[in-house]
Amino acid sequence: MKNQTERIDTIERYKKRIDILFSIIDRLRGKNSEKDLWYRGYRIHPGYRKKYEFVHDDYDGAPDAGDNRHGEGDTIEHCMKQIDELYQEEN
Repeated sequence: MKNQTERIDTIERYKKRIDILFSIIDRLRGKNSEKDLWYRGYRIHPGYRKKYEFVHDDYDGAPDAGDNRHGEGDTIEHCMKQIDELYQEEN
C-alpha cells in the first residue's frame, strides 16, 4: 500500500511539473491570452487540473531548483491569496 501511495504522489508531482512547463512554454511562445491576469509578477491563467493556475515570471521549473513560485486554485482570489503568502515569504 505504501509503494502505491508513493507512486501516486510521484505521478501527481510530475503532472504538476508538466502543467507548469506547458504554462512556461505558452508564455515563451507569446501565447498569453486576454484571459491571463498578472499580479505581483505572477501570471494567473485558466488551468488544466484546477480552474486557475499561477506561475511566477522568473519561475525555474528544474526539480533541483527548489522554486515553489507556482500553484493552483479554484478562484482568482484564491490564487491571489496564495501569491500574497509567497510574496510575504520572499520579502
